[in-house]
Amino acid sequence: MGIARRFIDPQFVEVEIPGKYLRRPISVCDVEGDQLTLIYKVLGQGTELLSYKEEGEYLSLLTGLGNGYDLSRVPDHPVLCGGGVGVPPLYYLCKNWYRKRSTLMWLLGFRSKEDVFFEEEFRALSVPINITTEDGSYGAKGFVTSILGQHDYALCCGPEPMLKAVYQGVKDGQFSFEERMGCGFGACMGCSRKMKTGMKRICKDGPVFSMMRLHGKEGRKMVDLRTNLSAGVGQPFDSCLGCYGFRTGLCACSMTLNIFGLHFL
Repeated sequence: MGIARRFIDPQFVEVEIPGKYLRRPISVCDVEGDQLTLIYKVLGQGTELLSYKEEGEYLSLLTGLGNGYDLSRVPDHPVLCGGGVGVPPLYYLCKNWYRKRSTLMWLLGFRSKEDVFFEEEFRALSVPINITTEDGSYGAKGFVTSILGQHDYALCCGPEPMLKAVYQGVKDGQFSFEERMGCGFGACMGCSRKMKTGMKRICKDGPVFSMMRLHGKEGRKMVDLRTNLSAGVGQPFDSCLGCYGFRTGLCACSMTLNIFGLHFL
């Protein structure tokens, strides 16, 4: 049996990078039998080292991490929105979804024509795709929210500004968050974020969260999910994420976050 049964949309893997203390979380773009497709952008030392890997080399992976979209809760006619590096995990979702239902709308956003990728693969699924670029060099000019319109339900993955904009334009949905991670399975608390329903670990409780978990029953306003994590070890946090308010300068959370930061350069 292949590894395809171990994945749901959009789970991720933690990739070991030789010479680096921390693994790198990368979303799963596609699964076929024993073959995984991972798409990443070179943004730092870790992904740069990964780009030097050649065909035939081995990679150490932690697989089947995170929680994907709950398709049992998705009504007919949803809109699927992907932005930048948030596009790859939605391909696997699109492929599996389209086998079951045929009514959906796809919006993919990129910075420019040079950044557009996987377009042919998406179109091979015979799904309606709308592409936007920030500079207007390909497709419609603007962000995915520029052509979003009014929809009842969205499945979304991308940078946080895009998630917030889509959040304000739909009645309900599920949102997949991007975040730097340490362990990838919830032990270190390094990716904890404050949400309306309490502290949540992006790697373990997410990366996908429903709209209700984001704003709770108090109202529709999405909380500011980005908390200041710039304090150094030995300096108290105004709001300590990983330790749930345990405010000592040498708490496990502050040490974890600072150690991680050294290796995510």
